[in-house]
Amino acid sequence: MVGRSAEVAELLLAAVPRAKREAAHVVVALTLPRRGFTTDAAVARRVAAREHEEVLEVERKVRRSCVGTGVTAEVVVVRYLSSRFASTRRRRSTAAVQRLARRRGGVVLNDHGQREEAQVLAGELVSEPGAYVAVVLPDSAEAVHVAQAAAELAQASGQPLVLVVPLAHAGTMTDRIEHEDQDAAAIAGRVQPTLDRFALTARTLPALYCDDGTPMERQQSMADSVDQACRDIGAQIVIVSAHCPARSHLITPVVQASPVPTQVLVIADDA
Repeated sequence: MVGRSAEVAELLLAAVPRAKREAAHVVVALTLPRRGFTTDAAVARRVAAREHEEVLEVERKVRRSCVGTGVTAEVVVVRYLSSRFASTRRRRSTAAVQRLARRRGGVVLNDHGQREEAQVLAGELVSEPGAYVAVVLPDSAEAVHVAQAAAELAQASGQPLVLVVPLAHAGTMTDRIEHEDQDAAAIAGRVQPTLDRFALTARTLPALYCDDGTPMERQQSMADSVDQACRDIGAQIVIVSAHCPARSHLITPVVQASPVPTQVLVIADDA
């Protein structure tokens, strides 16, 4: 996430040339908080008018930047749930933009026009006491690849690493809790040689989710469980594999371990 709407012109200086080189379409994501409920019609009109003017200003800047380049661009308003905490607002707006980028098959650019991959994000993480880098560890061969990406980021940022292991349960929670630690430790043990190469130790955190219901309900349950684990440990980001079922439902800002083809460039304009 970068800047406010006043900085769009500067951001486009990096995005437009890259979009031209890669024959990509540019999406400027203007993040705005969800509107609250009010019975005062005058207040509602003022808020709507202010937001409308901001969108128009961003659109004017985008058009000026793309004139004569052959690059196509659009402005998309992305809503997020506001909060009185600035860090929470930033986290939610970041997650909203990343969900947009995944839906459009694109990548999010920061203020230097770089991809928000683990190597770039390491320098952007805020050093906070007790903050962690979390990784969703799948029960599959992808676990080693994802763990390596997470270890690289944890080492570069100097923050401790936590292995979040989603574990499905059906029936009563009591039956499953008895074995959750052993099951999580068995999955985490597969990536220990990878962590040893980075001289890292990592805490393992089981994340129980309900395996009943429709596929969408199972994915949402997994995402809720992972998000709760990330909140509990104060993780600023979570690293996931490209095939993580909960990836598109997570609120915690996501870093995808596997690269995706560049089709759309999404500029996050944090209003």
